[in-house]
Amino acid sequence: MGYNTSHALAVLPKFMPTPAQAKLELLIICFGANDSCLPDDPTGHHVPVDIYRNNLIAMINNARVQAHKPLILLVTPPPIDERQQIITDRARGCTQTRRTVENTERYVKACREVGSQLKIPVVDIWTSFFRHAGLIESVDILGCRGIVTNEAFQSLFSDGLHLTSAGYRLVFENVMKCLKVNYSLLDPDKMEYCYPPWEVAPKLP
Repeated sequence: MGYNTSHALAVLPKFMPTPAQAKLELLIICFGANDSCLPDDPTGHHVPVDIYRNNLIAMINNARVQAHKPLILLVTPPPIDERQQIITDRARGCTQTRRTVENTERYVKACREVGSQLKIPVVDIWTSFFRHAGLIESVDILGCRGIVTNEAFQSLFSDGLHLTSAGYRLVFENVMKCLKVNYSLLDPDKMEYCYPPWEVAPKLP
């Protein structure tokens, strides 16, 4: 079952350890794909955009989170491909529209606003997906069912919502880039090894 921000906020105290149990150095918050379902979506995942925004802020300011004083990254929701999503939904017996590119963008903007308000770096997956498809301007059109298809864009999705290996690779690359720019102390290329690399580790008898 997928989580939205309201679900995650409710269970956060149950899974967030105390600093004495385990120190949290970096927290990456990536929500919005489920929150941005349309209000009549049968899964019940929909969360109004204002509540989504407030939930992100509440997660960041949560006492259990703040006890760790972690470095934080926000990740925007990725876009969707409405054509693929419709095919997938109809194959599962759902004939109604569950998500749209236009509505998802509202949650992307809210995520960016929270980052700006709280001065937290934002990994803009939304924009990077469109740029991967060669689109710099008017980034709100690809994925809409009435727009000409783009193979590079479609290759990022397995079903219009969930990502392919290429999509996850793009997410990873953008997270690492944002991490290196904003939190260089956690740049893996600059961190010391806790244990020796396998090339020089002692060989087992």
